[in-house]
Amino acid sequence: MKLIRSCVRVFWLLSLLLLVQRLAAQTLSLSPTSIGSLTHNYYPFPADGDDNQPFTFGSPSVQLVSINTIQVSVSAPPGEAWNVFYTGQGFSSATLRFELYYNNGFAAPYASVTSSSLQFDFVSGNSASLGSFYDGSSIPDSGDRFDLSLEYNVVGNFAISGFTATITFDNSTLAAVPLSSFDAAYLDYQYQPSSFSAPDPGPQLTLEAAPEPSIITFINLGGLAVPMLFRRRSPRSFGRRQNPRA
Repeated sequence: MKLIRSCVRVFWLLSLLLLVQRLAAQTLSLSPTSIGSLTHNYYPFPADGDDNQPFTFGSPSVQLVSINTIQVSVSAPPGEAWNVFYTGQGFSSATLRFELYYNNGFAAPYASVTSSSLQFDFVSGNSASLGSFYDGSSIPDSGDRFDLSLEYNVVGNFAISGFTATITFDNSTLAAVPLSSFDAAYLDYQYQPSSFSAPDPGPQLTLEAAPEPSIITFINLGGLAVPMLFRRRSPRSFGRRQNPRA
């Protein structure tokens, strides 16, 4: 009888510790350790383009059961920004997606993702260049892996110096096991020209020099020094798409 009572006591103690651990859930903050080279792929039949920017992340020693928020912050190299081209390209549709995998081979059941966001640090353009938002994230109850997948439909040109991806989830169904190793991550721009056999438009997601900070100069108007605000431009304007074949 004492053995049974002891086992019950241990069970409830472990259950209480797990409950306290989940109630004290933390945010897992991640940033890439390196940025790879952009790749461009185009398939003429049917016309379909894909520009991919890969990232490498480390593998933190954590358990997802003790976490209820994953936040990923990505910045372009100093002085650079990602350009996203859409206006005037003749696209019927386009999406910009950020995806981050830890491990792979995802299978139900899944924890519930309760909220998500993908916020851009605009250099040019604004949120009016974005259409509908979609969250395809998943966290299996195995607790050792996750797939953070967030995307926007693109409806106009813009440029960004970085972005922040965030998901919040219910960790109550997750197993108490370590997070597995990093698998893959990328910023992916997919677009489809209106014409079925349109020629390759060239890269539509590029990483280029960002405009320099604004500077103030003074113009003498009839003896009165009036401050005027100017912005230095990068060699390529973010508001226009130049012909990559030129």
